[in-house]
Amino acid sequence: MSIIKTLLALISNRQPILRSVAKRSTWLIVIAATFQFGCSSVNVKKLVFAPSDHGKLSDRELSLRNIESLSINTEDGENLHAIYLPNDKSTILTLYFHGNGGNVHQRILALEKLKSLGTSVLSVSYRGYLNSTGSASEKGIYEDAKATLEYATNTLNYNRKNIVVMGRSLGSAAAIDLVQNKALAGVILVSPFSSAQDLFDTLGTFKKKLIYDPKNYIALAFRNIEKSPAIRSKTLIVHGTNDTLIPYRLGRLVYDSLTAEKQFLPLTGAGHNDFGYQNRSKFDNTYWLAIRNFFKALDSR
Repeated sequence: MSIIKTLLALISNRQPILRSVAKRSTWLIVIAATFQFGCSSVNVKKLVFAPSDHGKLSDRELSLRNIESLSINTEDGENLHAIYLPNDKSTILTLYFHGNGGNVHQRILALEKLKSLGTSVLSVSYRGYLNSTGSASEKGIYEDAKATLEYATNTLNYNRKNIVVMGRSLGSAAAIDLVQNKALAGVILVSPFSSAQDLFDTLGTFKKKLIYDPKNYIALAFRNIEKSPAIRSKTLIVHGTNDTLIPYRLGRLVYDSLTAEKQFLPLTGAGHNDFGYQNRSKFDNTYWLAIRNFFKALDSR
């Protein structure tokens, strides 16, 4: 069922129905126990994004960690919460787009680690998530990413050539959409996927029968592989070889589609969520070293 979990989590604001499954929380949303819990129909949009206020910090708590709480307005009228971790020793800014579960405050340890590698960090709370207005959707997270870049250049006054865009899991879709045909310092994609259709195609016949998609929304959702060739900046991709949520080979498809300078780091034995969060995993040293070296290369330009 692991790939079903991912597929359902990736089809954003589409409206296909999953028959006879129940839901519980994991990466995006875990769909489990197929027929045992007997949901006759579930709106997939409600299964896609899994915002939570758990771990929310006050502005004072953020300030004590030298983190600024910001407000970003989108072109379509939403107001987004964002956090900014300034690094006075670096001219580089990393825009970080997180996966679908929880909230941006839950990523603070990872963002602080990222900052320590030689970059300032700006991470947005998607619409419908912690302290942000609106309702999350595929189109919505693209608008949110666009607004974040505009805020970085117009308000924080960063030059695009000093901006790295980093997306993890679902956030890789926001990153890929954003960076098309832009001259940026670099791009980092962690556990990216080629498309929702490719995820669907990895399912067995029995599992496919659980997905009811009469309007073929899956084929239209998150078509990252069609956008990735338009990335113009140096790109690092990291993917766990044992990832059961977004299979390793889908990350390789994204990598193979790139025409810009690129690097691929396979984390042998790693899954989807067991590296890069709280610096407790046996894979973390390799993961963070690759990112550190990526930033060092930028400094030597």
